[in-house]
Amino acid sequence: MKLNAHRFVFGCILGAAILGVPSGAKAGGSLIFFTNQSAFHQAMAGAGKFLKGIEDFEEARIGATQIAAIDDPLDANTNNGFFQPGEIEENLIVQSNLGGANSSSVNPRGEDGLALLGANWLNNPDKTVVANWFVDSLDLIFTSRNKTGIGFMTQSFLGPTNRARIDVYSDTNSLLGSTVVDATNTGVFFGVQAIGGAAIGRINIFEAGDAVEGADNIEMWVVPEPGTVLALGFGLAGLAAVRRRRSDK
Repeated sequence: MKLNAHRFVFGCILGAAILGVPSGAKAGGSLIFFTNQSAFHQAMAGAGKFLKGIEDFEEARIGATQIAAIDDPLDANTNNGFFQPGEIEENLIVQSNLGGANSSSVNPRGEDGLALLGANWLNNPDKTVVANWFVDSLDLIFTSRNKTGIGFMTQSFLGPTNRARIDVYSDTNSLLGSTVVDATNTGVFFGVQAIGGAAIGRINIFEAGDAVEGADNIEMWVVPEPGTVLALGFGLAGLAAVRRRRSDK
């Protein structure tokens, strides 16, 4: 089934081993998973990472409670009437995956692959992007090679379980680890830290059943390169600076 504006008009709604793993986190292979956002931020700062950017989709030209189907991929080059070039964070691609629960390959739908939701649609507090078809999953792809911490609000709409499976892949598309997390229309925080030299290249989100999955407020944390820390802000100070810039737009 497909989630888009036309269907809703006709009533679709009816139809690593590591010492000192912080509180609110659990280790798994080369990853640490977080369900506590404060613990995740503290871990990022403690590991010397800085916040490269946050994608919150708030630049989207869509009204409150509205919904629209959009083609994927969604990235910094997108120019589709809802987003203009440069409005999606650099080094981030958001797209559907026709594989559903089998996310080992990147396989976007293309036409109408994503749905853009306006604020207050089914109590969603902000604008967000989800997979448009119930059978698909959602890929977050990170194109630079130094993403070692990713956090976001995991969302689910119309699903029977409010639980989503998260598969985390390396920058060479090797599966680093999987977990199952809570997901609601208002969003539940999930964070992941790669350790032991691993880098995060892609995160796949999937909820079984007639559900669409989404991610909002996507935080991308990186290992700083020489000379970038002073320019871009460090740790939690960088997080505060990015949020201030977003709120000023």
